[in-house]
Amino acid sequence: MNTLPIVKMTLYKHGVGFYQRRGTVDTDTSSTASTASTASMASLQFRRDEMNDILKSLTAFTVGGGQVLGMDYATPEDKAALLARSSIQLSDGASLRDLLRDVRGRAVEVITAGETLAGIAVGVDLPGKREPLTATLLSIFVPGQAAVRTLPVSDIRQLNLVDARAAGDLAYFLDTSLMEDEKRSVTVRLAPGPSDLVVSYIAPSPIWRVSYRLVADEQDGKPLSLLQGWGLFDNTFDEDLENVHLTFVAGMPVSFIYDLYTPFTPERPVVREEARAVAVERWIDVKDPFNAARRLPAARRLPAARPRAERLGPAGDVLIRVTRAEDRGPILAFIEATGFFRPNEVAVAGEVVDAALGAGPEGHYQSFTAVAGRRPIGWICYGPTPCTAGTFDIYWIAVAPERQRHGIGRLLLAFAERLLAARGGRLAVVETAGRDAYAPTRAFYARCGYEAAARLPDFYDEGDDKIVLVKRL
Repeated sequence: MNTLPIVKMTLYKHGVGFYQRRGTVDTDTSSTASTASTASMASLQFRRDEMNDILKSLTAFTVGGGQVLGMDYATPEDKAALLARSSIQLSDGASLRDLLRDVRGRAVEVITAGETLAGIAVGVDLPGKREPLTATLLSIFVPGQAAVRTLPVSDIRQLNLVDARAAGDLAYFLDTSLMEDEKRSVTVRLAPGPSDLVVSYIAPSPIWRVSYRLVADEQDGKPLSLLQGWGLFDNTFDEDLENVHLTFVAGMPVSFIYDLYTPFTPERPVVREEARAVAVERWIDVKDPFNAARRLPAARRLPAARPRAERLGPAGDVLIRVTRAEDRGPILAFIEATGFFRPNEVAVAGEVVDAALGAGPEGHYQSFTAVAGRRPIGWICYGPTPCTAGTFDIYWIAVAPERQRHGIGRLLLAFAERLLAARGGRLAVVETAGRDAYAPTRAFYARCGYEAAARLPDFYDEGDDKIVLVKRL
């Protein structure tokens, strides 16, 4: 809801308009000339596709006293990207189950018809395909008893989130769910005291039209004619227009869109010691990285070219490209930081990266890195399964801990699956551990469409099964 009324509009013939809003913002009484306002602030609402023009043209000043301190505007991220930041992810059909799953490790208090149980949430065990939904169990660790208690989810009458962060994350998820995805707010911050605030800007507007009428009549026995011209325009605002000074301009001044709303971080050159190998330029088309590789004569000694890559993510802020030598250290660092992998497994990951870098696009291992800015934040590696037709193994996928639950893993997996499908792949196969620590990993693949096809008991160690997951491409 806009807290300043429109007082002036100038509409042009090429799809833009000049708008001026004005009102008295009284920070003592928290009111404006037309409607309520937040203390020391005036809020304006715009459509997301208007924000580039708003940031390019918006001005704000006070008349007869007061001072504009600054302006804030909402993030360009859409609702899905903002929701992905939350550690709690709720679906439409199983919100309680999802909540219990995502509060794992946090203090909760569960109230049933017969008791109140306080402890730390361990997780949710889902029923089998032939079991009723009432068989879903919640496990709670009770520190004082050094015991894990289980109870059917259907018995829960009330769930109290004792952990303040969990309660805050849930509130954030619910508040963000109410956000209007196509609306963005701009807030003008003012010095304390009453201010006569004037805000003006240029924004997209439907072109105005004109309609003519010829009125024929008679006056004192004499014919009378009147030619009328009516200007037509569309009110695209969520507010009534009253006492507005309106001007129609038939001219078409120069107009352009400059992308000021999307954050942009330019890439900077990496300075390193001179390569000890022969300089080779390699181009890889990410849509067909297997057949489009070519090498130029070494004598040309051209600088290494950046592979063609794809920008993905809700805001296009994630670049997925072929893995480079400088990615090796960061990749192994965030693999180790996840805490899922043993030292020997981290060493194997290093060997896989080395093999992929050494063989290039012709090698067995195909390795790609997700970067934000210039910093690696995710890694995926896959290759064809020997002695099969169209079957591929997803050998590794890992995301930096600070970027987990931001959708990076999904982007990497979807990116790889698209390349596999383009190569004629039929099946994507994932092998993972059956330990409880890997339950989030298995849940991730399940959400991405992978199904358990086999279980090999005690494969990795006693009590540590191997789970084989499969997805048809």
